[in-house]
Amino acid sequence: MDQDKRNTLRLLSGLAVAPFLLGSQTGKVFAQEEDAGVRDLLKYGNSNYIGFVPTQETRVDLSINRGLRTLVNYVNDNTSLELDTSIASIDLDNDDLGFFPFIYWPITQRDSTLADKPDLQRKVQEHLDRGNVIMFDVLDFDGPMLDILQDYLGDVNLGPLSPLEEDHTLTHTFFNVAGLPGSYGSEPVYIQTPNPNRSEDITSVIIGRRDWTRAVSGFAHDTQSDAFRQVWHGMVNAVIYAYMGDYKGDQFQVQQTLDNL
Repeated sequence: MDQDKRNTLRLLSGLAVAPFLLGSQTGKVFAQEEDAGVRDLLKYGNSNYIGFVPTQETRVDLSINRGLRTLVNYVNDNTSLELDTSIASIDLDNDDLGFFPFIYWPITQRDSTLADKPDLQRKVQEHLDRGNVIMFDVLDFDGPMLDILQDYLGDVNLGPLSPLEEDHTLTHTFFNVAGLPGSYGSEPVYIQTPNPNRSEDITSVIIGRRDWTRAVSGFAHDTQSDAFRQVWHGMVNAVIYAYMGDYKGDQFQVQQTLDNL
């Protein structure tokens, strides 16, 4: 069988490994990448997952996982979006980010930066450029939040940023909320400024120093308070926004859009 036919069969099956390539170093690299893609497909391709990038702080990661699990249960109970109840801890080096329309990315002082990792920078850039949403949470730094984040990300282009406005889609994607409150909020939440010439352009970047997941976890048993509603409803909006896009600008009804999904 010639090489073109082999390539065609490999693409059609999605799971086949090209044995004729394994004799060369190029073939080995290709096979490894293919195996990784198959692994991610089998692991994440059967459901909708919320992913988060783990920190170097075990205590922080446990709190984040607990908060995101609680958030997922709330989304599943109160909207038509169905999320897997397990939270994906993303391995930036190996996981395909394309399985995660919404990623929560906390940053602590102990975390290694991407400044000297051009491959990871390109990976993150491609994910954002495809319209996926990353929610960056700068947790325990002193200094200007945006500068800290850019130093951490290296050459990743976050695009033009602006404070979250009261009438932005994120404030009424599903619930009507006043911004995106969290555990604390002395600084504004910044978002990637959508292109005004593109009606369907969405905000791929949300940046705050809010410790959102700890706030969600902390209000888990306080479902009647105004603070609960603002924190939880804001996070629900962010998740649904990531999965559904800026559909409010086209005057679609929430329930109809979710049913179509």
